[in-house]
Amino acid sequence: MVNLDISYESNVEFGQIIQKCGCADAVVMVEPSHERDAAPIPFAATLRRMGRDSALEDSGGEVEIWQTKKHGINIYNLDVRPHTGSSHHDYRDIPLDASFRHDVPFQGNQTAFVRVKISRKASMIYDIPYDFHIEDDHTASEYPTWYESETMAKLTNDRPAWPQYIKASAARFSVPEILILSIAVMETTHGWYDAIFQPFGGNKTIRPMNINVPYWSKLFSEDDMNNPAKNFDAGAFMLKRIIERLTVNDRTIRKISTLYNDIDAKVVTDYGARVEDFMNTLREDWIPSPPHPERHR
Repeated sequence: MVNLDISYESNVEFGQIIQKCGCADAVVMVEPSHERDAAPIPFAATLRRMGRDSALEDSGGEVEIWQTKKHGINIYNLDVRPHTGSSHHDYRDIPLDASFRHDVPFQGNQTAFVRVKISRKASMIYDIPYDFHIEDDHTASEYPTWYESETMAKLTNDRPAWPQYIKASAARFSVPEILILSIAVMETTHGWYDAIFQPFGGNKTIRPMNINVPYWSKLFSEDDMNNPAKNFDAGAFMLKRIIERLTVNDRTIRKISTLYNDIDAKVVTDYGARVEDFMNTLREDWIPSPPHPERHR
């Protein structure tokens, strides 16, 4: 999720006498690892000597690029703290961990160009904002697949309970109710085949929102996803984080849904097109109303 790329260039000026001294430095940048998400990520950083707790040098606040002072030839510990969003604590606070600490060798008369690369997955988990770029594909199909099954969906889900959960999750995360419902219907009508694994505890994804628990284990647990209210909350939370990472003009249902299905997607898929179609065509029997309390006579 967080990778380090280091390259070196000579920092010796023409005619300079090379000496064994404090003559090594580093230029530090933080950027997305996904090739389509190219904008730099603001960060703060601290440089320490190996085995020391006290800071040797720091960036003095958030920057987009930081060049250290020149230091002796050694291995230093670089602690990078990318900017985190305002909604960092809205669901589950996942603090920056050891993934953001790196050992960087400083070499004599060389500048180390250090690029800390943040994946889309890490951006979602730690709430590190940057823009996800995804292209549209107008050939993506909105039509049902051969394995789409409304019948199995009805047999494997307690749909009358959905409205109260959807309304609560939509309100908590400011996500449209119809979008949450469309994703739930998509996952239910296409993910019914995992029902055969359910008695054996073999499901990696748990309907109705079908979050992949092993993949997102820092955010969700299997126990949480087996609770319907928390299941809808998790899906709404993921949709919120995706929406925040798309520019206003890119916040289409097709793109949001495609990224929900595959956070590393480069272009809109059939999944995204099908969810968009659900948004426009959901039938009334797929949108149950909450039960009405009996009136006292």
